[in-house]
Amino acid sequence: AADRVAASIMLERLWAVRQDVDVLVGDHFVSITVPAGANSEADDEIDWDSLQDALEDGLQADLSSGNLDVEPDQGDSLEGEAPPMLPIEREICEVLDERVRPNLQLDGGDVEFRGFHDGIVRLRLVGACRSCPSSTMTLRFGVRNLLKHLFEEVKDIEQVFDEGDLIAGKGENWTG
Repeated sequence: AADRVAASIMLERLWAVRQDVDVLVGDHFVSITVPAGANSEADDEIDWDSLQDALEDGLQADLSSGNLDVEPDQGDSLEGEAPPMLPIEREICEVLDERVRPNLQLDGGDVEFRGFHDGIVRLRLVGACRSCPSSTMTLRFGVRNLLKHLFEEVKDIEQVFDEGDLIAGKGENWTG
């Protein structure tokens, strides 16, 4: 995946407009977010029109040049690297894929399943969900309640973070 990112015309064009944008490329969407507090542009405004133009032009250039895979990349599979999923984990992932992820993707975000142990479902929010002020409520009162209702084995959910998700020195309550 890293070689595809490095060769992306779309990303080069986006970062030429603004270097601090985060880009999430999903199966059916591209989400662009500017980290909270990162708006250090001189005019104090985010030029969304320029970002949209760069996205559209770059995406078209990537598609025309063959740089963009339109089929899922089998090389990114975790098969063999992680233990096989238990039936309950597969069922949880199915519910996430069918009932949770489409709604999050509508808002430019997504959720990654990171495991299930002792009744706790571990999830990581990505894209726009990562810095959304409503993400805690979505996890606690939306996803948690849904999973607890569908699976008696589920006791709770836990949001997990990767190192790049956290703003230095702010802790897990500050993402961006």
